[in-house]
Amino acid sequence: MLFRSVCSYEDLGHKNFENSGLVTEFENAFKALPAGQVSDPVQTSYGWHIIYNTKVNNRINDINTLLSTLTNIKYAASLFENCDDLISVTTIPSKLVTMDRFYCNCTALISSPGMPNTVTTAKYAYYNCINLENAPTVSNSLIYGQSLFNGCVKIPKAPTLYEGLINCDSMYNNCTALVTASNIPSTVTNCFSMYSNTGITVAPTIPNGVIVCTNMFNSTNITIMPDIPNTVTTCQSMFKFTKIKE
Repeated sequence: MLFRSVCSYEDLGHKNFENSGLVTEFENAFKALPAGQVSDPVQTSYGWHIIYNTKVNNRINDINTLLSTLTNIKYAASLFENCDDLISVTTIPSKLVTMDRFYCNCTALISSPGMPNTVTTAKYAYYNCINLENAPTVSNSLIYGQSLFNGCVKIPKAPTLYEGLINCDSMYNNCTALVTASNIPSTVTNCFSMYSNTGITVAPTIPNGVIVCTNMFNSTNITIMPDIPNTVTTCQSMFKFTKIKE
């Protein structure tokens, strides 16, 4: 079962639901939900949803209360996307397979537990989490990590990546405080903009099998060009605006 979103009264941007444009099933479920409570799964034409009514005395309730009820959830696309008041998460469902856009644009988020090792897809999971202080550990089962930490401007070190990973497209793009690169597993084929606009000084080894390296080290501080495997077919602007020595 795929849960696509968690919404609060404030997130929806309405003081009331008259002419709100929400689908009937969602609107009715929210109206019936007591403050501070989590709904049963709600099905609409857009998929399945869990609603968390956070409006309790005009304050946001602890989101970890919600997470503790989702122990069996496997698919959680956009679960906390755009929750710009979410600061810290201390628990995370242990059976997750998909974390696409999980914390996307959670601009106040400072910390989160590491990914469960069941996660295989985490596209945009921490995208634009501009206050995230350290990168959480990455699942050792991860296959797709496009834009995983894109825009996380405070993280200083990239986490370890594991064999089986295929796509690193924009994984650390615009992580301007990043100075320590991670390894690149031998299974990776796409490194498009992987470290573009970061502070790394030493480029990681690019393994045989990588095909796309476009913009990979664009606007970094590396001074020595890494070896480029003969499997690479696309490397446009790979070292643009770097400090590579002639």
